[in-house]
Amino acid sequence: MPSNTPHLFLDAIQKASGRKIISIIDVTVEALRARGADAVGLVGLGVPQIYVDRLPSEGLPAILRLMEGEDADGGRNAACEAVEEVRSAGAPVTVLGCTEIPLLLGDAAEADDLINPAQLLAEAAVRFALDGSPG
Repeated sequence: MPSNTPHLFLDAIQKASGRKIISIIDVTVEALRARGADAVGLVGLGVPQIYVDRLPSEGLPAILRLMEGEDADGGRNAACEAVEEVRSAGAPVTVLGCTEIPLLLGDAAEADDLINPAQLLAEAAVRFALDGSPG
């Protein structure tokens, strides 16, 4: 499931399809757990509410949620500023909660303190295709 909002219907979609659905939220939460993250910054268009709802239940509270702009340069600048603001608030790791944000950040999205859920999902899909295990 490569998008946040459809997760609101994940159980129904999985039941109707009869297929295992690899969740972008699940692979992100697992990556945060593997890092031992006890605090998480969250950057996204509006509020990726599905993360906000899930992270506290995993013991990973969101520190800050910010919006990014609409135009490419403004969006790029807003994404960079949002990440810097979350970092300055003390987030040891930041989830790039909308799939567009890594594209806006470019090479800066590769920083060690950033989590790119779309990349995690792609890697999990390849693992699942190769050996049947998303983990």
